[in-house]
Amino acid sequence: MKHFLLLIFFCIFQAEAQVKTPVLRHIDAKEGLPSNLVWDATTDSDGFTWFATERGLARYDGHRFFFLNKSTKRVSSIFTNSLCKPYLFAFFENAGLLRINTKTYQIDTVQANNFNNNSPNDDKYRNLFLDSQQKLWWSTAQTVQCLDLKTAKKTVYKMTHEFLGAELLGHFIEDNQQSVWIFGYNGVYRKTKQNKQLVKISNEPFASVTQDKKGNFWAATNQGDLVKFDPIQAKILQRIPLNKRNITSLSFTHYQQQNALWIGQASALSLFLPEKNQVINLPEIQKNGIRINAIIENKKQQKRWFCSNEGIFQWSSEESKIENIIIPESLVKHPVTVNSITAEDSNTFWLGLSHTGIMRWKKSDNSFQVFKYPNPEISTNAVHILPQNQIWTSSSEGVFRVKNEILQAVNLVGINKKPINDITLDDEQNLWVMPQNSAIEVFKFSSLKAISLWNKNEYKNYFTENEWHNFVHSSDGKTWLIGWMPKAYGINYFDKKQRKFVETTGLFQQQDKTVSDYFYRGAMGQKQSILVVAGGFNRLDLSGKVIQKVHCDDWSSIFESITWTRIGEDKKGIVWVGTSEGLYAYMGGGKKILKIKTSDGLITNDITHGFLVAPDNSVLVGGVNGFSLISSNFTSVKKTHNQLILGSLKVLNQETTIPENHQLTLERNQTNINLDFSTLDYDFNATTNYRYRLGENAWVELGNKPEIRFDNLKPNQYLLEVQAGDNSGNWYAEPFKMTIYLKKAFYETTGFYVLIVLLLAGFFYALYRFRYQQLLKLQHVREKISKDLHDEVGSTMSGISILGAIIQQKMPDNPLIKNFTDRIVEDSKRVGDTLDDIVWSVKPQNDQLDQLLIRMKRFASDLFDAEDIRYQFDLPESTEHIKLSMDERYDLYLIFKEAVNNLTKYAKCTEVKIKIEVQKHSLFMQIKDNGVGFNPNQQTERNGIRNMRSRTENLGGRINILSEKEKGTDIQLEIPL
Repeated sequence: MKHFLLLIFFCIFQAEAQVKTPVLRHIDAKEGLPSNLVWDATTDSDGFTWFATERGLARYDGHRFFFLNKSTKRVSSIFTNSLCKPYLFAFFENAGLLRINTKTYQIDTVQANNFNNNSPNDDKYRNLFLDSQQKLWWSTAQTVQCLDLKTAKKTVYKMTHEFLGAELLGHFIEDNQQSVWIFGYNGVYRKTKQNKQLVKISNEPFASVTQDKKGNFWAATNQGDLVKFDPIQAKILQRIPLNKRNITSLSFTHYQQQNALWIGQASALSLFLPEKNQVINLPEIQKNGIRINAIIENKKQQKRWFCSNEGIFQWSSEESKIENIIIPESLVKHPVTVNSITAEDSNTFWLGLSHTGIMRWKKSDNSFQVFKYPNPEISTNAVHILPQNQIWTSSSEGVFRVKNEILQAVNLVGINKKPINDITLDDEQNLWVMPQNSAIEVFKFSSLKAISLWNKNEYKNYFTENEWHNFVHSSDGKTWLIGWMPKAYGINYFDKKQRKFVETTGLFQQQDKTVSDYFYRGAMGQKQSILVVAGGFNRLDLSGKVIQKVHCDDWSSIFESITWTRIGEDKKGIVWVGTSEGLYAYMGGGKKILKIKTSDGLITNDITHGFLVAPDNSVLVGGVNGFSLISSNFTSVKKTHNQLILGSLKVLNQETTIPENHQLTLERNQTNINLDFSTLDYDFNATTNYRYRLGENAWVELGNKPEIRFDNLKPNQYLLEVQAGDNSGNWYAEPFKMTIYLKKAFYETTGFYVLIVLLLAGFFYALYRFRYQQLLKLQHVREKISKDLHDEVGSTMSGISILGAIIQQKMPDNPLIKNFTDRIVEDSKRVGDTLDDIVWSVKPQNDQLDQLLIRMKRFASDLFDAEDIRYQFDLPESTEHIKLSMDERYDLYLIFKEAVNNLTKYAKCTEVKIKIEVQKHSLFMQIKDNGVGFNPNQQTERNGIRNMRSRTENLGGRINILSEKEKGTDIQLEIPL
């Protein structure tokens, strides 16, 4: 929470009326101000206040300062108004007269300083002022200069040959006829729209000037007089000798429903009330030697800014809804606590103090009168107004009453010197007295003689076992006791007819309806009801029946404390509850709850001392050295804010121009955003809370710090909503809205993905075309090889076989020669068959499985028919879609061919079954005969079975040969497709 120094100064006289001194809020470098030396101020069209300081230009939103980084040197004068928005004009000592865009912070030079000549008029400008004709005025050491912003034409008026300070030469003001007046060290001048030259009206030197609501000027002379001046008649209407020297600035205002003038001096600040001819001095300003450099009005916010050499001071002309009244230390030694507050009427109140005595305070004139105890150490627990306006007190040493302007002890049997919690007077004029930790006593008020209303023997332990805090006297004549009963509940009343105390909770069996068994206080409520407070509150009708229960646990999100100690109800039905953590207004049966704390201006958060809901619906809260007076219309006045605005936007920690349409577009790398918001309320005690949500997400509570930071946002479009509200959980309906669009990087866009898909598709298509072309080339090669083998090698082998056969026929029967020729014929035939198989396998047309099956069936059928073996083929019906590589077809065919050859040569079988099927992604082949069988594991010199196994391994499959003597052979082959 920001630290605010509240300067409250009182001029106090015992038992006399006092002037209420204005309350100023002090803001200095500790709050973020660039420098404590502040020269000037102005308010832009958005409501931000800008300050010209010794270390540059700063913008203020009521809570935070934004420092214009481009300015690090003294800024001595600034000005803006609605005619030049969004621009602000400022004089920078090191640069000259500059124009600043208050939205983009762009800076343009209007007139640069010239340090190279001897003229004192080219490097120091003061008292910037823009008139209704959009002409910018300023003063220098010897001249007054005017720049027409429409035509860029500058006019220089030579005012003196002396070397004067630029701030002394001219203070500008415009009358209702749009004439510009100059009040300065060498007199008064006027410039009308018709005249091109300045017309001198008076030779009298002036130090400052301001204007009232009727259009009259109020000017301060160099001699310290105050002059009321009519600009229409150009004459002085009134001269008031104030003898205030070194006046630096004036500002017309209203204070306590009357006209007033703020007067700033070189080491003083005061408020002058012309109608009373009264001056209210702020002695702490003079005591600390604070120089007031300028007084600037924020009309929209009804605020005044006092620029000084010790920072800035803020004053609000609005009537404060919470006023803190300080007890004069000249009357009562500090510290002192206001333990109780009692109303005599809507203007007069009695304060019970923790020492010294009691005080009477009158609201109308803020006057105090003190009535003292014989012993100043006596503490007052309560003040009571009894018949004939007698003032009695319950104190730490018995009962006292005001007599002859002092407090005198009341002699009550058994009561003297005892600490008394409370007293009350019933309808029969009986005085009830409630001592601490002892029995309640009753006395006839007229004679102060003790009387007995109940059987004391029956209630012998009633008062010692229980703890009673206060009385409540109801309109039906009952006297109620509020406190703590360990064995029951602390709400009792006295039944006069039965002469006994009635415990209300047990009467109606309503133990579950009470908020506690320990009650701090009770009070009369509206509509003939009793209010009692503890960890919540109950309302009872006059019979003692609980008709309302409000428990603190039900409102834990708002009520910060479970210790509720004070209660009262105003005529509007608002229940006011004092707790150890602030004051609460319970309205409309809980439809609205207001929380009021020191941050709202309350004197204390600990509402356990003096407390009163006054007849005029105002509320008084006691504290240390004073009390708070809360206006009767506090709850009915709706707190209005300017529109919640975005005051600062940083992207990647760099200040960024705020978009006018509240649509922020960011590049992909701009994922870190800082946003600062403000309601521009400039309240003394800021109690505004903030929350935000992004899209459909839940609201995020920010407390009273309207700062939002987003890190690592993902590319998307977001709707940011920000709301302001009070500290009681009531949110203003219309949120601030901004669309944030974070662009995707190119590689995150749909176009990029489409491009990647197209590139991949193109790549794979090119790869496919390349593969297709390669396959075509391979197919051509295979066809050529097949053709060449068939045509060349095949024909040659056929020729050898034919020649061998001819030789067999022509040669004589020579066994040796016959043997060779037989081998030639047989080998050439075998080579021819093998070559035929190779040619078949190389041909691309035979890549389908069905072509392989056809060849296998034809080969086996020829052999089986030649050997007269019965055979059966079980082949799959459709295999055209299954393709095999050349090597796969060749190896599979040779395995089959080897098996069939062996079967016909060695099996001596009469029957063969061949089964081929395709199962999922595998080909299964079975060749089974009923021959003589053999031992598959027996070592042999033949390579047939060994080749079959080797070719199966090449195909990635497995082969299983089952055979036994005289039981046939079963060859099972499985290869993956």
